[in-house]
Amino acid sequence: MIFALVPFYLLGNLHCAGMCGPLVMLLCQHRFVWLYFVGRTLSFTLVALFAQMVGLLMGQFLLPSLLALVAGLAIVLLGLNPLLKHRLLRPTKLGSKINLFLVRILEKKDPQTPFLFGLCTVLLPCGQSLVVFSACAVSGNWQFALVNGLLFSLLTTPGLIGALFFGKTFAKFRKKFPSVISLATVAIGGLLVLRSLADLHLINHCTLNEQWHLVLF
Repeated sequence: MIFALVPFYLLGNLHCAGMCGPLVMLLCQHRFVWLYFVGRTLSFTLVALFAQMVGLLMGQFLLPSLLALVAGLAIVLLGLNPLLKHRLLRPTKLGSKINLFLVRILEKKDPQTPFLFGLCTVLLPCGQSLVVFSACAVSGNWQFALVNGLLFSLLTTPGLIGALFFGKTFAKFRKKFPSVISLATVAIGGLLVLRSLADLHLINHCTLNEQWHLVLF
């Protein structure tokens, strides 16, 4: 799953630059802008760990493989949504309300402002972060969740730094590849579905290397 998610994070820089970039650009004149990235990294790491604990708790009532199947199908749905003419999921007003809340945070110019702003970024409704936290929830491993949340935050930081200084360029670049993130999302969701079906003994696991226990699903 790590091998599947790391390229997803790197591609996700385009998504982050386009979606969160405009908000981050509001911080470009702030002298403590670096604290935004500290807050963002902390929040995504902790929420990934929390998602794993929730998944572990749900696994007590549901088969972990069944939980993985549900999460995988949900991720595939998220990935297909932007690609379809008639969207399966429709955005709500929640996103705009959270955006307004974050903009109000920026009215203060003290060091806590960018840190709090970064900490609250995880509240934004984002399909990409849902993919990450779903993977953490079905992992059943707190070390995986902790590393995954940290990697997700760190590997998508370059896109936000780019948006901070080259916002217009990143926005144009992202528009040229609107389906890359969606296809990567579908691929990750598909892997989760295949893994759960293999755990339920409906299909065989796909092992790439038995010596190193490298398994595709």
